[in-house]
Amino acid sequence: MNPILLRFVYFHRSRGRVLALPGYRHYRLDGAGKINRAEWLDAPNDEEAIAQVRKLRLGAPSEIWNGNRLVARVDASSKRSR
Repeated sequence: MNPILLRFVYFHRSRGRVLALPGYRHYRLDGAGKINRAEWLDAPNDEEAIAQVRKLRLGAPSEIWNGNRLVARVDASSKRSR
């Protein structure tokens, strides 16, 4: 198996089974809309990934991506997402 592809799959134990979770990336944006920081999110679905970022209350806009799909853009106030 290609070791590069392994970085994009998370595993999590649930009731004795191993489940693959979608590989979400959280990008914190600076004032110019450029990526300031990136980190992986462990989340079973889009809604949970968005909820995790909202809880951070970063005071700056963020984007959540799943592969090449933009899941949401969370604004600085953490109240809305697209």
